[in-house]
Amino acid sequence: MSISGTQASRNPESQDSGPFEIQENTFFRSVCAAIAVEELKPEIEAVERYFGGSSYVADFKTRAIIEDAIHHACRIVSPLMVFAINPVWSASEGTLNLSGGQTLPLPDGVCDMTARFLAAAIGTLGKELETECRLLARQQNIYQSMLLDAVGTAMLDAMAIKIRNRIDAEIRSLGGCGGIRFAPGLNEYPMDHQQTLFQLADGSAIEVRLNDAFLMEPVKTISFFRCSAAKTSKSRIRINASGAGCQSVSSGKGVLSGRVRK
Repeated sequence: MSISGTQASRNPESQDSGPFEIQENTFFRSVCAAIAVEELKPEIEAVERYFGGSSYVADFKTRAIIEDAIHHACRIVSPLMVFAINPVWSASEGTLNLSGGQTLPLPDGVCDMTARFLAAAIGTLGKELETECRLLARQQNIYQSMLLDAVGTAMLDAMAIKIRNRIDAEIRSLGGCGGIRFAPGLNEYPMDHQQTLFQLADGSAIEVRLNDAFLMEPVKTISFFRCSAAKTSKSRIRINASGAGCQSVSSGKGVLSGRVRK
């Protein structure tokens, strides 16, 4: 499919997990693609955690209700991702210097970088799920609204892994290796770095925007950075125990949760 610029045109009915936009040159790669819903379908246990807490175990009747909510969510979401892999021209203690003169401070705990690539990624489930959650809440169907929201959040977890794996495959093809993942709004990494992320990855290609508080709309959206070194580098990215990569999950109140990856 021929795409001009960084704005992708797409068939909204498509669930093909292959790219409908790939821009590439020696130093830069951009991918915009739909994600197959089946690849994001969460397990009941994953939904339980967001619905009732980490120790919550649903009874048989509730598990059936959760399963119905999962099937319904899979019918109404439209998962899309966009990411851009940028070269890192140089790295000093705590800062990456990117092509085009941009700079990005690193999270606390990341040091001695021999970074070659920085990926900026955005993924969304679209507007329909959050719209239905709000409608159910207005109708005083709070239980159903919270359950459907929990399903969406669990799907975002799966989406973060899917996008990370795709980025890592692209980076390996460019001569890089796996690295760390970090996100604005998590582990005290400032939210305003969302602006840089959206400058690097074209959120408008998947109909995602930032509001004035640097929160993403639609709210069932994730964003993160992935920083990687070259395969041939003798020095690898070093982190301390609290400086591992993380993911961001957006909710109506902003960043909802994150997970440390060691």
